Amino acid sequence: MSAFARSNLRLYGTALGLAFVTVGCASPPEGTAAEPNDLGISTIIVERTTVADGRLLDVRGLSTDGDEIAAVHMKTGQVLFDVPEKNRQVVVDGVELALISGGDQFKDVAPDHYAHALTEMALSKTLRSFVHLRAVAQEIAVESGITFAPVVQVTTEQPYYAAGPCNSAWFLSGGPTVNDCCSNTTSSNNLYQNAVISSSSITSRFINATSPGGSATACKASDGTSSCSGDSCYYGPCGASAPSTIVNANGHVFVYVGTCAWDDGGPTYGVDYYPVRYNSSTDQGGVSRTCGSSSCP
Repeated sequence: MSAFARSNLRLYGTALGLAFVTVGCASPPEGTAAEPNDLGISTIIVERTTVADGRLLDVRGLSTDGDEIAAVHMKTGQVLFDVPEKNRQVVVDGVELALISGGDQFKDVAPDHYAHALTEMALSKTLRSFVHLRAVAQEIAVESGITFAPVVQVTTEQPYYAAGPCNSAWFLSGGPTVNDCCSNTTSSNNLYQNAVISSSSITSRFINATSPGGSATACKASDGTSSCSGDSCYYGPCGASAPSTIVNANGHVFVYVGTCAWDDGGPTYGVDYYPVRYNSSTDQGGVSRTCGSSSCP
């Protein structure tokens, strides 16, 4: 059993700075052989736990020596949801998904239970390979309805994604300067946006729009169309999801062969660039902040 799942006293999501302490009863872990992969994972361990305020799912990929290579931690029930327009967190009935492999981490919190697709563009190479494993993808989808829209190979002959500028109306006025910003159409037909905020932090968000730089539909649930109210909207008053910080470094956001690219200047592959390194390319350029609405009705 992993440190995350050890004992029935659970501190949920500590690797990502969260603090859900719950008490529950865990089902016996189930182990299955992993399909051939490039991560060295031989066994997939699945464990479910019922707690007072929801359900926990742990999916761990282990090596032949029993070492944990990557893991999924998910909570369905009462979770903390960021409301960036109000600079606060609220407790909602939703789904929190965390993917972890060494120093590579990804988190998404939905304040509802609608099935929706996330883009693999937000994941490091290791985490993309992990969610490609059938057993892992199936457990995530069955538990939450969440799937990952694949990254199609970028080539100089046929770029797949349509990259473009950002829209100032996606950003709440009065916030930190947006120095670089790029938006991509994804295979799940929504937008994925990277931005360099205040010259250092590269953040990513989903935008409820269908074309780069286009107008976003505000105050909707995680599927992009269903109704929501107040602080429980996945897409907030500016039509954007809560931001996730990819890195805190001297970052760049730029366009490479029709796709939004980013690089934090770090030394290794993983969380520090996608899909290629920055090589003195022209940064995409920033936008002002013109969204004047700070709450959903």
